[in-house]
Amino acid sequence: MDRVRTCACICNKEAKLYGIAKEIDLLRKRVLDITRRRELYGITNLGSSAEGTSSSPLRRATPYTDERVVGFEDVTQTLLAELLKEDPCRRVVSVYGMGGLGKTTLARKLYNSTSAVHHFPYRAWVCVSQEYRTQDLLRSIIKSFKGGCNKEELEMLDRMNEADLEQYLHEFLKGHRYLVVMDDIWDKEAWQSLRRAFPTDANGSRIIITTRNKEIAIRTAEGSFSHELRFLTQGESWDLFCQKAFPGDGEISCRPPAMTMLAREMVEKCGGLPLAIVVLGGLLSYKTGPEEWAKVRDHIWLHLENDSVEIWQLLTLSFNDLSPKLKLCFLYLGMFPEDCEIDSRKLTRLWMAEEFIIQSEQRMEDVAEDYINELINRSLIQVAGRSWEKFVTCKVHDLLRDLAVKKAMEVNFFGILDLRNISAPLLHSRRHAIQDKIDSYFLLGLSYSKVRSLLVFTQNSDFDPLPLCFKMRSLRVLDLENVQHSELPVQIGQLIHLKFLGLSLFGGKLLTSICNLKSLQTLELSTYIPIGKFPPEICKLEQLRHLQGCFGHLDNIDRLINLQTLNYVDYLNWTGTDNLKEINASRLVSLRKLAIVFRGPITSLDFFAKLESLETLILVSQVYPLPPLKPLSSSTRLLYLLLNGAIAELPASSSFPKSLASLILTNSEFKVDPMLESLPNLRSLELIRVYYGKKIVCSASGFRQLEVIRISDLRKLEEWQVEEGAMPVIKGWHIHECNKLKIIPERLKSVPMVGKSTYPDSEGFSFI
Repeated sequence: MDRVRTCACICNKEAKLYGIAKEIDLLRKRVLDITRRRELYGITNLGSSAEGTSSSPLRRATPYTDERVVGFEDVTQTLLAELLKEDPCRRVVSVYGMGGLGKTTLARKLYNSTSAVHHFPYRAWVCVSQEYRTQDLLRSIIKSFKGGCNKEELEMLDRMNEADLEQYLHEFLKGHRYLVVMDDIWDKEAWQSLRRAFPTDANGSRIIITTRNKEIAIRTAEGSFSHELRFLTQGESWDLFCQKAFPGDGEISCRPPAMTMLAREMVEKCGGLPLAIVVLGGLLSYKTGPEEWAKVRDHIWLHLENDSVEIWQLLTLSFNDLSPKLKLCFLYLGMFPEDCEIDSRKLTRLWMAEEFIIQSEQRMEDVAEDYINELINRSLIQVAGRSWEKFVTCKVHDLLRDLAVKKAMEVNFFGILDLRNISAPLLHSRRHAIQDKIDSYFLLGLSYSKVRSLLVFTQNSDFDPLPLCFKMRSLRVLDLENVQHSELPVQIGQLIHLKFLGLSLFGGKLLTSICNLKSLQTLELSTYIPIGKFPPEICKLEQLRHLQGCFGHLDNIDRLINLQTLNYVDYLNWTGTDNLKEINASRLVSLRKLAIVFRGPITSLDFFAKLESLETLILVSQVYPLPPLKPLSSSTRLLYLLLNGAIAELPASSSFPKSLASLILTNSEFKVDPMLESLPNLRSLELIRVYYGKKIVCSASGFRQLEVIRISDLRKLEEWQVEEGAMPVIKGWHIHECNKLKIIPERLKSVPMVGKSTYPDSEGFSFI
């Protein structure tokens, strides 16, 4: 019995020791998790200084940044010769190499080259990535070729299956010479699923493919041409570094010699990898003096492999150098799908709703914009689309997105549901991103009551998740703009903590219950059919800052003193006609962005004089001509103006405010040369379907401040004369669908070509 008791005691002790070991293991994991969270949120010991965080002041973006590509001049000429070769057969040009070498940058350079623009009347760009749906790729290619689609075309494309889309694209391109860029292909099946859609007419059409896989490049090239992208030379590496580390002048000569020596050491260890060089340059651009540069050098030296920088360690170092708030903002980017173009305006509003941006003396939107600019300057995100000085869309390189996802998973910052895996943090995190079938997410049996943020990126799903979202009573962010809803349920008013709500509606109406969302800051409604009436109880939404939709009737909107964005509202609301209550413009003291739709006769624009804070204005008239624009001259803070609709005659320069910096005119039907040369501060001009004459002229004294000019759809234009001395500070230009214009003005041949602009505040509306 004694022996039995002894054995039992020993077993009991072993069981207890085993239990203690498990507890110790759990404690270790908790300590590690706490350590990571301390680093993420910048928590330091009491009494200690917050070292390691970025103390550099935030820098504003310049009005226009030159997008010159450093290096690859020889490669560019080789590939361009392949594209323009007099071979009538459809040819595929493949570019391959490791991540971070600049394949997409090189493809973009070829795509936007002057020679390619004039040689290929039809051009399209599509990003394939690891996860793709052939139907979505076909739709994207069609939209890219057409330069956008109206409401009817979008609805038609949504109804088409894969075979229909393939046939539609084939017929659309039949007989035309085209150029297609298929960026970031991961498997040959992606090309095989699309190749039938591209006609093989003997007219010299070309397809560019970028991939990391050599086998895919060689096989997809179909015997045409494949090229392995090289690393940068020492000279090219140094030029690229200087451009990123010193964005103002790109020179290091005025810095101490010690900094030059340190920089050359670090650049050499990057081994000619462009991504490593630009991230290093972005990191050092926020460091001052040789001592801080030496600290970066010493840290890099700890992680050298084969006498070169380990790219992952360099990316981590750049992430660790961010301030706590910027770390959160950067990690949030990992929730978006790979290669996704992110609406920068929407991103800032999501950050605000997540409380990464706190209200202070500076406006939250300005702080968020500074954050985006700093991430761009640090080369942690890339500019994808711009409109004048605004970065309208941005992207994250695959490797940097992987870093954001990895760091986020370590601290359960968010969870992602995608085709490849269900990430473990999905069970424990409060932010969820759905990149797979929506119904799969709601079958997981999670504790939905604790979810605070839900972003849905799945498109064209027959499953409506909105009714199930009402279980998530703690939601602060709900973005379902990729899911179509016929109407808004009354239960929406139950989500009283919402700060950001994004929905896609086909008409319908907004119920009074939506006015229960008293914490709401942003309401984004993508819609093709105007919403009939917004409840007059809208005045209860005192925190509302951004209202985007298409509204036919807005009562009491002028009682929202914090409202900064209002898109789109019917003109009749401002006049008080047609049984609508007149908006008192003088009450909207914070309104900075306004878009108005004219669906009836337009009498006057006098009410604009009362909008003292207005900076961006969009006027859209589908039928009726716009009235005289003279009242706009009193908007002394107006910077951005878009006019879509017929204008009886070309307005005098005095009709525009002197502050105007960016102007877009479309469908204006002028009978005289539309060049508005005498606007004193105009930096960006875009003309779309505004003139049917054969000649335009830029005189020697014209456009003294103009930096970017774009012209599109001037179908009869044959000559563009630019006199010597005109546009002395021009930095970029773009020409599209001006097929009779044979010669580019000599003044512009040495100026880089830029991409098409992206209209701010007009996404999702077919009339722009």
